Amino acid sequence: MSQYSRFMLLLILTLCLVGCGDSGPPTGTVEGTITLDGKPYTGASIIVFSIDTGAGSNANLTADGGFKLEDPIPVGSYVAYLAPAYDDTETEAKPVVIDNTVPSKYWNESETDLKVEVKEGENKVTLAMTK
Repeated sequence: MSQYSRFMLLLILTLCLVGCGDSGPPTGTVEGTITLDGKPYTGASIIVFSIDTGAGSNANLTADGGFKLEDPIPVGSYVAYLAPAYDDTETEAKPVVIDNTVPSKYWNESETDLKVEVKEGENKVTLAMTK
């Protein structure tokens, strides 16, 4: 067997062993609703963010205050806060508008009191903001 053949065989075996390893940390999906003084809140996006790990995701809020994060995120403790709604199809920049009727703490990851505990599997949450 040539030296090149041995190298290729070793490379293939290494790749196979790496591929058979752990699939990563456990994850969970997150969906839910957000309210302001008991009424569905719309017109923004929600960000779910781990201060400890930097993991997170976001989703636009629907007309009924609902949201669903597109991809699973690692199990753990997260804060949730608002951000201006986004539109991936927009080609022009638009001014950022923040709803001043919502307390500023809900627009800031370091001040928000909205918490999400993500467990493995499906997670359904209700986030309640108050003025």
